[in-house]
Amino acid sequence: MVSAPVISHCASPVRPKSTTSSNTNGILGGFATVNGADWATVSGGNLVPYTGYASGDPTTWSGASNVSLTASPSPVLADDATINSLRLLATATVDIPVSKTLTLNSGGILVSGTSPATISNGTLKGSASGDLVVLQNSSSPTTISSV
Repeated sequence: MVSAPVISHCASPVRPKSTTSSNTNGILGGFATVNGADWATVSGGNLVPYTGYASGDPTTWSGASNVSLTASPSPVLADDATINSLRLLATATVDIPVSKTLTLNSGGILVSGTSPATISNGTLKGSASGDLVVLQNSSSPTTISSV
């Protein structure tokens, strides 16, 4: 079992290459990344970048979706939504409607790249039994103003 997957925000990053842990909804968890840019997935016991991201169309998302946005979602979120994880790569604004909730089953938000990202309005939360984890690996600011 990996005690500390890939940690990119410490003086001496831990970079294990293998694990006996298993994936949940395609990724190791909303805390483990590969090179700070992709969620980590386990393939043959090795940690590799996840590649099966869902698109920016919220009508296709499910509780197992690992969503990657390079722009604001289109169409915009219209109702409560549950996904597994959220990766923001470029200028993207996720506008959660007032009185609606975006739930991340893994609790993981990964921000990388060089453009600012924003999550606003509504409620943003992790799973009922977990935390909300924001991995801010971008060189630009990330603004989260949701409750």
